[in-house]
Amino acid sequence: MDERAFYRRQFLNSEEHGGGAFVEASISEVRERHLDATFTIADCSRVIDLDFGCYNTGAENALLKVRRLLSVLKGFERALQEQLEIYRANGGT
Repeated sequence: MDERAFYRRQFLNSEEHGGGAFVEASISEVRERHLDATFTIADCSRVIDLDFGCYNTGAENALLKVRRLLSVLKGFERALQEQLEIYRANGGT
């Protein structure tokens, strides 16, 4: 039986925009020294799976990868917000 410690799927687009973009995160419950952890990102035409699993070693590295990904996403969000303000000021919608 597939027991999950964590699972979440979130569609990314607004209802008005539609499309199939989503993120999905899944972490299995630990079995001995084995932990499956996958993060999937999909837009309307591509799907990327990122593996954060731990298999005998690599627990700290898995956490480091998540923290670095979050850091980049936060920076990306800030820069996109700044550029969208400029875009809107120039008449973009």
